[in-house]
Amino acid sequence: MKFKKSLFISFLIAASIPSYVFACASCGCILSTDWDAQGISGAPGIRLDLRYDYLNQNQYRSGNNKISKDAVNAGGNEVENKTTNHYVTAGIDYSPSRDWGTNVQIP
Repeated sequence: MKFKKSLFISFLIAASIPSYVFACASCGCILSTDWDAQGISGAPGIRLDLRYDYLNQNQYRSGNNKISKDAVNAGGNEVENKTTNHYVTAGIDYSPSRDWGTNVQIP
């Protein structure tokens, strides 16, 4: 019984620790927890940002693995064969102090 209680407490502690692993879809999100890499400044002042993202999705995938076109078509669902995305994003970040800031982005 003591082992189960210790295991349960260990699970609760592990579940409460923030995870630094992030998933991403095809939307062009950033996989970094660094605020500067995300375009959010931690220092007072004005910051301008212009970003270009290119996504070429030309592989069939299921989970972490590549799969064949035949395996995709066997499902009987509509299949998108190729997607190429180009994103240009302009942003302005204003921070009057380290604690407060505003970020506006225009796609």
